[in-house]
Amino acid sequence: MASKSSNKTRIVSGVRQKRARRKFLWWFLSILLVIGVIYLIYGKPLRVADVTVEGNKHTDAVEITNISQEYLQAYRFLIFPQDNLLFFPKKKFKKAILEQVPGVAEIDLNTDSDNILHIKISDRKATGIWCNDVELQDCYFFDDTGVLFKKSFNFRGAIFVKWHGFQMTARMGEVVGCMPSCTDKAYVEFLSRYKIQSADYGVDTQNLQSLNGYMIKASNDATTTIEHLKMIESKKVNIDTLQYVDVRFPHKIYYK
Repeated sequence: MASKSSNKTRIVSGVRQKRARRKFLWWFLSILLVIGVIYLIYGKPLRVADVTVEGNKHTDAVEITNISQEYLQAYRFLIFPQDNLLFFPKKKFKKAILEQVPGVAEIDLNTDSDNILHIKISDRKATGIWCNDVELQDCYFFDDTGVLFKKSFNFRGAIFVKWHGFQMTARMGEVVGCMPSCTDKAYVEFLSRYKIQSADYGVDTQNLQSLNGYMIKASNDATTTIEHLKMIESKKVNIDTLQYVDVRFPHKIYYK
């Protein structure tokens, strides 16, 4: 009987030791897991090492870099560093760039094996110039979506049409009031071909001033204006010899 009791004691003792070892192993692995998670969050493996801005031809890279630093130095939920690739808010950052830097049309983000954040942007391309009615010197470039994105410079010629909005005001990042005619691709090409250098834009009409001296009085219907001018061309009228052409009305053309 004593022998059987001794065997049972050894068996119970062995089971307890196994349980103790398993418990110790479980705690040890749990601690390693916690340390590993902390290291991944606050250590260097997933932290952004540097930032580069690529693709910008006209947009100031410093402005974009400054915004990126604001996001990288912040913490999500006051705990998790946003310069960790797991917690960097890409969608929110892209939105901030598009809202705060009007010159950016598109933005894409990616990282390489060195944890360098590459900010690739596409600049807006100028379609025309908008000058506010209240402050005629307050002029901006706008793109084919009508967004004002950069202060314009003074120049001569008909490189871009300079639109003056009658009782219309728009600021950087806003949409111009001459939409949609001033951003219509066919109309923009038409304006360039006729060497239009400035346009007074009203609610219903446009006065287009050519570099060659003549004026075109047009409605805001770009299609009608183009069709009327083509009709004048078909009659072999040399528009450069005229003072003005009036194509505001659907079925009538006046010129002098």
